[in-house]
Amino acid sequence: MRAGKAQPWYTDVRARIRFERGVRDAYPAMNVSATGRGMNARIIYTLMVEVPEYPPRRVTIALPNWSTPSVASVTADGPTQSRHRYGERELCIWHPDARPDERWMPEDGLLALIDHARVHLFKEAYWRETGRWPGPEAPHDPREDGK
Repeated sequence: MRAGKAQPWYTDVRARIRFERGVRDAYPAMNVSATGRGMNARIIYTLMVEVPEYPPRRVTIALPNWSTPSVASVTADGPTQSRHRYGERELCIWHPDARPDERWMPEDGLLALIDHARVHLFKEAYWRETGRWPGPEAPHDPREDGK
């Protein structure tokens, strides 16, 4: 028996249902769109996220439509001052070399990815207010980690 050709995750109904489980209940106003076609598409989720103790933020999550979901980018509106950003809008939620238990993994699903963004936005807002980053943080300057 031949192995089937890899299918884009977003067009695989079962994979998409598993990935999006619980999101519509938590974020009924979330919008989803696709740009491109097949494996070249990007799946874009846009939603308002409540940030504890701070104003809500519009978050946009872009995922390539490969055989499994992976993060292309997570961006947010609002204040951009942060040492945990790529440019002004893209959130640096975890270090690229972080262990799997310290970062989002595709099998965690979309709801968990949104929660990573929500927590990150809280930490940024807290840092802007107090000058202290709550919790551990990875270095962003190569001179800080000895390389």
